[in-house]
Amino acid sequence: MIFKRIVTFLSLSLVMLMAGCAVSNEDAVLVNAPLNQIENIIEGDKELVELSEDKLPKTLAVLPFENQTESDGAFEIVRRVIYNHISSKNYHMLHWQAVDDKLRLANIDLKTAYQTDAAYLADILEVDAVVFGTITDFDRIFAGIITQIKVGVELKLVNRNGELLWQEEDSATSRAGGASVTPIGLLLNAALATMHLQEENLLRAADDVGRELARVMPAPKRLTTSAGPEIKAVVHNGMERVLKYGDILEVGIQGQPGQRAQAFIEGVGSFDLQEVVAGEYIGKIPVSKKANADSVVVEGVLMDQNGNISRWISPFGLLTIDNIAPEKVGNISFNANNREVFLQWPLHPSSDVVAYNVYLFDPTNGAKSLAKVTQQNNVALSGLQNFVDYTIAISALDHAGNEGEIVKKVVKALPDSRFLEFPSLSSNIPAPIKSGAVLTQKNSPYYIRQPIQIMDSGVLLVEPGVEIIVSRSGVLNVKGQLWIYGEQNNPVKIKGSDANGFAQFAALNSEQSVELNYLEVDGADVAITIQSGQPIIRNSQFTNNQFSALDISGTAKPKVSNSLIKGSNTAGVIVSGHAQVEFEKCKFENNQPFHIQSSSIYTVQAQNNTWSPAANEMSVLGDVKY
Repeated sequence: MIFKRIVTFLSLSLVMLMAGCAVSNEDAVLVNAPLNQIENIIEGDKELVELSEDKLPKTLAVLPFENQTESDGAFEIVRRVIYNHISSKNYHMLHWQAVDDKLRLANIDLKTAYQTDAAYLADILEVDAVVFGTITDFDRIFAGIITQIKVGVELKLVNRNGELLWQEEDSATSRAGGASVTPIGLLLNAALATMHLQEENLLRAADDVGRELARVMPAPKRLTTSAGPEIKAVVHNGMERVLKYGDILEVGIQGQPGQRAQAFIEGVGSFDLQEVVAGEYIGKIPVSKKANADSVVVEGVLMDQNGNISRWISPFGLLTIDNIAPEKVGNISFNANNREVFLQWPLHPSSDVVAYNVYLFDPTNGAKSLAKVTQQNNVALSGLQNFVDYTIAISALDHAGNEGEIVKKVVKALPDSRFLEFPSLSSNIPAPIKSGAVLTQKNSPYYIRQPIQIMDSGVLLVEPGVEIIVSRSGVLNVKGQLWIYGEQNNPVKIKGSDANGFAQFAALNSEQSVELNYLEVDGADVAITIQSGQPIIRNSQFTNNQFSALDISGTAKPKVSNSLIKGSNTAGVIVSGHAQVEFEKCKFENNQPFHIQSSSIYTVQAQNNTWSPAANEMSVLGDVKY
């Protein structure tokens, strides 16, 4: 067992063989000394101290311990173990976790609480007296493969008037033994690992010190005539966790064999434990759906045949069970970016919420998938298709993993966030356009029956899939901004109102931003004229134009890329004046009699294009570099 004092002959023989090489990190040497002895600093046996009834406090609080050593050990476990031994003295004890909570509320640093006036501490903690603890000694002793720890502790009992009632110190060297493989040992090892203790030797030494100091500490008389069964340890696996329905809480008690054992959890209930090895009691408790507990103690109880009871609080931490799902998140807002949406929502009012699940519903079949888990109250989802309605759902998660109700939001990724700001136009485009406006696929087709002007202050955004029907007297004159966001599988299409075609789609005369993406113009006399500015035309098609696809003049500096110019009957592109034009990765096909006809004073840059028929003096006229 973990706390067994008897060393087997085999273990003792092994240690004696290794005694010659035993060393300590404090230059101590362990040679031929019993590995399970308890060493007292104070010479002679300690005597039980008794105080008069009027001097005895009724309620106690054990403060965080002062560390006077140069070591950085996990000394909080020493405090908790000693707290347990003192609690067996019939005092009303304030739980160590409640002590820490009240000190923090009073803005007292736990590491320096021992420097605070005892009377002030007693008032804050609402107790009759406080116990100051000091780690006076810490040595790690190496004896072959066995490591022992020596711990020295001093305790002071001070009442709320600042009067020192009792003071004592003791030290102990941990009992021999390696990691236990008994049921309690395995549970204990897991608990120690959770608390980042490297080994159980510190716990063993603290247990010996606490037992000896508690023995001689003054205390009120017992309320019963007989002491209950001995409890050596109470361990559970709920520390550093928040449990919920479906989890298993495991509780173990080590103590006197042959007793009735229970685990008591405040607000949850009592649970019987089974003696699986002599003196070791284990219970595996399924967490109920109805169970909820916020930082409560796990208490081990042993009862003998005469009804005498012992209680022991597990020093390994409080237990929290949470089966209450958090409330749903607040209103979700979003910003649209190119192939991405950025969502945000108010911080959850509950401090118990630690993360948010973000779900994405497939726009084609509605299947829900977990897109992201975030600890922030915002998230960016990328890789989306522009102009597609996506349903997003967000739920809050608490420490236990309980998930709140999901809240849905329909969002849309957009290459231009102004799609969300500007109003959508009906099928008739107003003349003139003085401010921001959107042409949507939903309201398509749109009609241009007369000249319509985008003013200097105007902005026209065009969604993919929009169809615009132009009559012979209609044209779109652009002095402001024009953004056409066609897509490869969903272009923006321009066509005439009848079989006779139409004169012109657009006249670009703007120094502002003009970008045309995946635009298809078919059957115009001249698809587009460009007189000024630096418009960008990408991935577009200009086909079957009666005269030319593009007529570029004035001071215009357009850039045309990845586009098709096909079937023009005068010239595919006419360039004049001071225009400076660049074509890249475009296809010129079957334009009569020329692909490009230029009289501009500047050279037309037309390298890296394909030509059918081939580019030569017969198909390209003027100063064109191809």
